[in-house]
Amino acid sequence: MVTFSAIFIWLVGFLVVILAGLLVTPVDLRAYLRTSSQSIYRVDAKFFAGLSPSVTIFDSSRRKRSIAKRPKKKRDRNRRKSQVFGRADIVSAFTRLISGLFGAIHFRRLNLDVEFGLHNPADTGQFYGYLMPLQYGGWLAQGLSISVRPNFERVCFFGEVDASVRVTAVSLMLPFIQFAWYAYGPRR
Repeated sequence: MVTFSAIFIWLVGFLVVILAGLLVTPVDLRAYLRTSSQSIYRVDAKFFAGLSPSVTIFDSSRRKRSIAKRPKKKRDRNRRKSQVFGRADIVSAFTRLISGLFGAIHFRRLNLDVEFGLHNPADTGQFYGYLMPLQYGGWLAQGLSISVRPNFERVCFFGEVDASVRVTAVSLMLPFIQFAWYAYGPRR
């Protein structure tokens, strides 16, 4: 009995150390998305600062399971709308949340390659002109590249994104805690 409890305590301690390591060490995420006649996407993760083997989180080439559709519930039209999103402090807290999340995500590599075409070739050219500061402005950090090509002959949108980011789980939790405090915490 003593041996069993000692083994159990060691296993629980080992799992706590592994979980703490996952929360504190950076996770490398790599995402690939390509749109054409058929969209292809894939998201891989490497835990413990890239030292673990790559684990596939999402992959469009895997076989999809058929999911039975559930009947939609009818909404009660007389039900009062929530008053939460009408408050200005929620909007302010949400903008802080978004900026905190962008501060916690570190882009290591971002390659964006897009070809687009609108109904009117003049609109395509004008929109292409609006996007040129992104491509040639010189303000992109090292490892970030954007390539935009207009298609004046037809309506289309084809693109390819290859991104690699580094995220620490603890740094992602802090913006959510701040959001909850500013949105739902004690009023001053």
